Amino acid sequence: MAETAEGVSLVSVVFPAASLDQAFTYRLPETSSGVPLGHCVRAPLGRAVRRGWVVGPGEPFGGRILEVEWVSPESAFGPRELELFSYTASRWGSPLGAVLKVALPAGWRPPGPPRGEARPRSKLELLEGYRGARAFMDAVEGDGGGKFILRPHPGHNHLQLAAEAASLALSRGKGVLVLQAAGGGPEVQEAARILPGALLHSCWPRKRREEAWWQLARGEVRLGVGSRAAAFAPVRDLGLVVVLDEENPAYLEERSPRFDAVEVVRWRAERERAVFLSITPTPRLGSWLALDKGEASPITPDPEEERRGMPAVELVPSGPDGRSRILRALKGALAAGIPAVVVAWPKRAEKIARWLESSLRQTPLSSWEPGPGLYLLSPADAYTARPDGKPRVVAVVEAEATLERPEYTAAEEAVRWWWRWARAAGRRGRGGRLMLEVADSSHPAIRALVSLDLSRFAREELARRRELSFPPWVNLVQLELAGTDKACEKILHVLGEGVAGPFVGRKGAIYLARTNEPAALLDRVRRAAVEAGVELRVSLDPVRLPGRS
Repeated sequence: MAETAEGVSLVSVVFPAASLDQAFTYRLPETSSGVPLGHCVRAPLGRAVRRGWVVGPGEPFGGRILEVEWVSPESAFGPRELELFSYTASRWGSPLGAVLKVALPAGWRPPGPPRGEARPRSKLELLEGYRGARAFMDAVEGDGGGKFILRPHPGHNHLQLAAEAASLALSRGKGVLVLQAAGGGPEVQEAARILPGALLHSCWPRKRREEAWWQLARGEVRLGVGSRAAAFAPVRDLGLVVVLDEENPAYLEERSPRFDAVEVVRWRAERERAVFLSITPTPRLGSWLALDKGEASPITPDPEEERRGMPAVELVPSGPDGRSRILRALKGALAAGIPAVVVAWPKRAEKIARWLESSLRQTPLSSWEPGPGLYLLSPADAYTARPDGKPRVVAVVEAEATLERPEYTAAEEAVRWWWRWARAAGRRGRGGRLMLEVADSSHPAIRALVSLDLSRFAREELARRRELSFPPWVNLVQLELAGTDKACEKILHVLGEGVAGPFVGRKGAIYLARTNEPAALLDRVRRAAVEAGVELRVSLDPVRLPGRS
């Protein structure tokens, strides 16, 4: 840390707030013998005393330097973690303070009573049956890292697969981080049972999350399990990162910093030479591209076994005849005590509900519950309707509504939802059935579902995206500018040619730029925004594109 001419130690402090885009210099109390990186402090800022974090030595300046009022007795992060925070801030064009607000607990918490470390005790019963699993196991036992994409068998529990992988790494003395896009209590409870460790889910009480965070930071526990913000969890000796359902939109933060938790942990694993394992039936297009380039290795079930685990897929023509077929299938399922699920786009759900009530004399349930019944759900509910080995009849009505959305990701999302609903329908041999109501069966997304060939769709969609210059081939940077026209023109000058916009935003005009170096572009834009007095909101590779003003 820096010292003044009088020998007073100075430190640089960042406050966890999205609105403060700078570090402040403070001097330490005379009683302090020196504070290393990552200590929590309380220091005056304006008229209040606020909590901040030491991020490095302070720089002397001519004005009055205030003194911090309190210093925590231990550090929360070191150089490696600060590098991760700085990468996130740079990658997504956010102030470092905004990242610290998400990544760190509210403050220091004293150690609790010592506890024995619980860990998953799972034998490699499922994992060993997969093609490519041996290469993954060798990577976990080594020190060279590696990326793997595991597409699970329809009948296998994702958490159980994660537990087997975690057990292997923990038995080698390595730390493990598992990301789970859990939607609520039941999923978290299942994770707590199968993956006992430090639970950091956002639905958990804050006190329990912070206790778990400090357990990881002190090395008392080596397994961290959580949702989006757990990407920054302080796991010691990180050797394995597991992401469940990487394509789930819950991993994308919608507020500043608008980071992608999957990309954060993928970068972190590479930086720390840890193994990265994604467990998902429907990988992101970027993962398919990594597999195609040889940058990631596949782990897959036996193809014939996977097909046997899928339902019968039927294309039903739009119109009265097709609706009659769907009704007969739903009535048959209800009579047999099998769940009957109708999937409809939310904007059309009210009309479909009236049709079901008049035809079946039954009001459909709008949320998934175990057991038989009539359900009316949305395509995105596929994330909660997990396979459980029991058959279901699933009918996707007006399926093309998911393809007709004015978004470049529409086809990818449609295939993802349909494929997950197919898995949820269960095995063909036990009565599992997926019906897709379509007017035109020639779309690549529909052909992929009928042929049960995701890789074919991925190849065709990647080719389309490359021709249009869309992710994952390039990055889309979305900027919302709030300021005077003259000030915003300075930002547009920095962006250069080929910028799309303006579009209507919440607080200002939105512009889109394509780039292969988003960090460098955002650094220039942020500097220009500060100089011009423009309020800036950044999104990288937004799933939803704005409409023109």
